[in-house]
Amino acid sequence: MKLNSIVDNRMLNETETLIALEQLILNVSHTLDSELLTHRRNEQKLRAYARQCCDLIPVFKQLISQDFQLMFPVDQFKRVLDIANRLFLQYGLTEQEIPYVDQYNEICQAMYVSPAAFQWDRRKFHDQECNNRVELEMYLGNLIQKHCKTLWVRVELKYFSDSLDEISILDVDRHFKAFRKRLSDKDTCFRDLVGYAWALEQGGETGAYHVHLLLIYNGSLRQSEWKIASEVCALWENMTDGLGTAYNLQDAKHRATYQATGRDGLGLVERKDVSKIANAFRLALYLTQPEKYDQRLRAKLPKMRTFACGQFKPSPYMLRQSYRSAKEFELPF
Repeated sequence: MKLNSIVDNRMLNETETLIALEQLILNVSHTLDSELLTHRRNEQKLRAYARQCCDLIPVFKQLISQDFQLMFPVDQFKRVLDIANRLFLQYGLTEQEIPYVDQYNEICQAMYVSPAAFQWDRRKFHDQECNNRVELEMYLGNLIQKHCKTLWVRVELKYFSDSLDEISILDVDRHFKAFRKRLSDKDTCFRDLVGYAWALEQGGETGAYHVHLLLIYNGSLRQSEWKIASEVCALWENMTDGLGTAYNLQDAKHRATYQATGRDGLGLVERKDVSKIANAFRLALYLTQPEKYDQRLRAKLPKMRTFACGQFKPSPYMLRQSYRSAKEFELPF
């Protein structure tokens, strides 16, 4: 979604705006903390930040008018609107005038977020990812117990760079909901699917939205993981009206490095092959990395999930075998 804000002589889209807001809040907070430690004023730098802030006020107003919620620390920018409104009512200052008067500092103070607040949000993200990791490990272990052969396929769903101006988190939610509906139907490229996991992220240089997708098929019934992944990529591209693209991780060049070092976790995974199982688990657990704080979403719809895996109900036989299987499939990491 192209927004009406120009920074560095270019119009920003939604993802760029969210990243710009976050980075500005980080810069201002770091500068103000530095002032407290060194007792040295950084007026020139803070005035420049105040100008950037005031340039972003119109686009922030557009963001909060949308049907989604902004996440920390971008949501803290709402305090800037309160200060800007008060300065206009009290002094008649417009957003363009604030950086050039003494009240610029009030705008900077409104953007300030303490180190403790950042640490708390990082910890919350870390704990959630750890919980996701435990859930995913248990789920994958159950699948390995049930199926002697599984076929593991990895795809990254994303959008073309030149289509990012048209994409909002609202579009991502709509596209991916429709895609998940097809996945749950288990037809065409999802035939014989026995398991899945996905993680929705926002990252990279442009802060673009993307989905890491793991698909697990019955390895006794399906072969040719590259062909399956290509069909999944084509489905995503079709369902996004040409705005989306996808990356097939079964690509020979991408996979060659892992194969050469004995770390390939894609393709056929047999229950008896403990080394291949360990590689497959490493591949899957990339979806739940506590260190990927910078890849989190900056905007969400209410109750929107950023991670999910399939549901698995062990049979009575599997429950009786749980202790033996736990030892048999213990992973070396």
